[in-house]
Amino acid sequence: MSTALFVLVLVAAVPHLILGGSAVDRLLVQLPARHRIGPVAYAHYARATDMANGYFLYPLLGISGPIFTWAALAVRTGPS
Repeated sequence: MSTALFVLVLVAAVPHLILGGSAVDRLLVQLPARHRIGPVAYAHYARATDMANGYFLYPLLGISGPIFTWAALAVRTGPS
C-alpha cells in the first residue's frame, strides 16, 4: 500500500469516526434524557447545540469524510 493511500484512508476515517461517535452519544445519552426532561426542554437543548457549533461541524464532517474517501479510491484505482 502506498504512503499516500495510507494517509488518505486515515484522514478519511477521522470524520466518519467522529460522526459515528456523536451518533452513539445521541442515541444512548441524549435521547433517553429527552424522555426525562420532556420534548420542549430537549428542543431548546438541541437547538442550542446543533445551531451553534454543530451548524459548522456537522456539514464539515459530512462533506470531508466522503471527499477523502473518494480521494483514497482515486489513488487506489489510479494508474500504477
